[in-house]
Amino acid sequence: MGTINVTFSERKFPTPARESSHVEEQEWLQKQKEARQKIGFDEADLRPEERDPQWLKDKGDEFFKVGNYLAAISAYSYGIKISEKMASLYVNRSAAHYALGNYCRCIDDCSKALELMEPKCESNRESRARCHARRGAALCKLSAPQHGIPELEAALELTPNNESIKRDVLAAKQYFDIKD
Repeated sequence: MGTINVTFSERKFPTPARESSHVEEQEWLQKQKEARQKIGFDEADLRPEERDPQWLKDKGDEFFKVGNYLAAISAYSYGIKISEKMASLYVNRSAAHYALGNYCRCIDDCSKALELMEPKCESNRESRARCHARRGAALCKLSAPQHGIPELEAALELTPNNESIKRDVLAAKQYFDIKD
């Protein structure tokens, strides 16, 4: 009796070598690579700057400005995959989700961004206000004014001179017929 050690070389093709030929494998792998490229990011094809979350945030901002919200979400999402602690990616992705009417995802991103903006300080006050306002607006869009209006009011507390938020609070209260 004895022990036989067997080591296998890495195999990128889903079937054993005896069932296919090398040329066919390479052709199939190339087709799969092209298919992945058509549906999104293929990490192997990315330039070094495309792996930088700040670059991806800026790229997402460019897409957002021209109204290409799906591309913006894709860029922000990839940035989050690289750096999940960068609050601005969540803040901006929430805006793109809101623009597309994905209110639940908008709320989730605002909540995550607010979680990451701890401790609360002056340098992140504006971003926190935007998150509260956006989350409040999304909750109101989902017919939950009992949660949405307090969020809008929290945003107004952070930025008391913001006329846009003042109008949003008033409009939400009027729409849902809520008296002070």
